[in-house]
Amino acid sequence: MFKAHYNNTKCKTAVGVGLGRLKLLLNKKRVQVVGMRREVSQLLATQKEESARIRVEGVMREQNMISVLDICELFCELLNVRLQQIDASKDCPSDLQEAVATVMFVAVRVTDIPELSQISQQLELKYGKNFVKNAQNEQTALASGVNKVVVEKMAVRPPPPEAKLALLQEIAAEHNVQWDATTATNRILGDTQSAYLDISPAEGAQAGAGGYYPNAAAEPQGPAPDAPPLPDVPPAGYTPSGPDKYA
Repeated sequence: MFKAHYNNTKCKTAVGVGLGRLKLLLNKKRVQVVGMRREVSQLLATQKEESARIRVEGVMREQNMISVLDICELFCELLNVRLQQIDASKDCPSDLQEAVATVMFVAVRVTDIPELSQISQQLELKYGKNFVKNAQNEQTALASGVNKVVVEKMAVRPPPPEAKLALLQEIAAEHNVQWDATTATNRILGDTQSAYLDISPAEGAQAGAGGYYPNAAAEPQGPAPDAPPLPDVPPAGYTPSGPDKYA
């Protein structure tokens, strides 16, 4: 059976076309984000805070994608100028591992640019299936050299409440919206959680171990003034005698 081999010409074509698509997609998403941020500011201006809190997650997602595509574009440009080195080397050069692994990681997560998959397929023929498998798996991506920012930005998880609040404040300031963030802070972070925002890691560990209350008064030493008196407790080893023996 005929076995496919790495084709440097095909890889070069895919990288070139992919770079063009990346630039177009980046421009499109940047325009979209400007409109999305404007919509969020309008919601804040009209006191529709609940809707703004939902919409701002979409802004965060698109901004994360822009960051990922920016990095991917940079690495594709690097691959483009190093294709001869890739063609001549048996193993992935150490200074290209991050670029190669990151493009492979993004290729299976960004379907708008099919050329990324074509690049990944050619590099798989060059460096083997295990290399691609480890680079594309979120659990082994960092160890395989995938860019840390890309892994974090593409992680599938809800955005941190603090980040949502910060972005809402940024958008309000950007569009000169008079918005009171105090109420939003309590709703987004919660009264209890907001009290813990400035806790250090050591204090956080203390809180998890035994209960830590920031800004609270010092713990009282002894019973409260209105507490009932403590009963007399006999010392250890005490044996009752006399009338107390039958009490």
